[in-house]
Amino acid sequence: MQGKDSTEIERGIIMEEEEPAFVVCGQRAVPGDELPRKGLAEFHKVFLGGKGKVVENAYPPLLSSLGAFCLVALPPPPKEGGGGGPTVYVVGGLGPGEIGPPNDEDDDKLVLYPGGCRLVDGDPPRWERIQTPIHNGRYSTCAVHQGKIYCFACYDVDPEVFDPLDGNWHKSLLSNPPHSLRDLRVYRPVLPHPSQHRILIHLSDGSLWAFYPPTRLSTFAWELVASHFDHWGNVVALYENLIFIHDFYTPSSFFVYDLDTSKWLDVVWSSETCINIGYNITSVGFDSLQCVGDGVFWAASWSPSIKRNEPVYIYFLKFKAEYVPATSTIRLTPLTSQMHPIPGNITVNRFLLLPP
Repeated sequence: MQGKDSTEIERGIIMEEEEPAFVVCGQRAVPGDELPRKGLAEFHKVFLGGKGKVVENAYPPLLSSLGAFCLVALPPPPKEGGGGGPTVYVVGGLGPGEIGPPNDEDDDKLVLYPGGCRLVDGDPPRWERIQTPIHNGRYSTCAVHQGKIYCFACYDVDPEVFDPLDGNWHKSLLSNPPHSLRDLRVYRPVLPHPSQHRILIHLSDGSLWAFYPPTRLSTFAWELVASHFDHWGNVVALYENLIFIHDFYTPSSFFVYDLDTSKWLDVVWSSETCINIGYNITSVGFDSLQCVGDGVFWAASWSPSIKRNEPVYIYFLKFKAEYVPATSTIRLTPLTSQMHPIPGNITVNRFLLLPP
């Protein structure tokens, strides 16, 4: 099907691309549902090479209330020699007994999601249950680090880790946080910092902490990074030692913090006009930001359908960040952008960049 943006949409067929790919998770209301938060979670796949390609319903839908869940992906285990694709996980969001089958669907076509599942490759792919986090099953925020999923509670600093090799969550292997942190909330997202072997965590008192998972050479540890970290948000990414924070209300749309110098850097755009589409970049509220290396980022957003039978549109902006030493400024340069329709009146909940 050819839309006005020349996007190619194919139903139910996964197309292999070397370019980055996103999973777009959206919620569609179940007809006759008495609980407005319950619905079908749909998973569409977007390939960003060329003009872009969209695979509608690339994964089977899930029936859930789509609460405070996390959508993450683990790369193939090294023992498989890099074969196969990444494994997508859904973690948290609700507890047992809070869901039921829709009124107009065959139960066999859906998976009842009780707070944890992962996608299993196959023809067709299918979801399978995984163990629910020990303490963070309902309100959780997760980060992938060294092939494992680290989960923190939203209402307290309570880490646990999922090991895909044994399929279990472990808490005894991790440290309890310092006593002063135990009554604080964790603000999403928690941010993996691979080069420093740590996970950055922003807390409700405005502080920024680093959690160091255990290794063969060291035990776990906690470290205060900044006692007063002024800015945070739902859309955050890391490039080397720079934290990029999207803020719709700041003139450049971004704050950048240098972890090496503990300073905030000025941010400017080489051009505020989005290539291919033409909209003003600083007028867009992005829902996702991912760094793909070498200072290159993909930002994603969506807009709801205006009329009942119109599609929703998802937007992707690719830009490059460069440090300008003479002015201690971060310069952002737009590279390309895409716009893709997804039929049906859905609410987009998550954008997930798939690891290579």
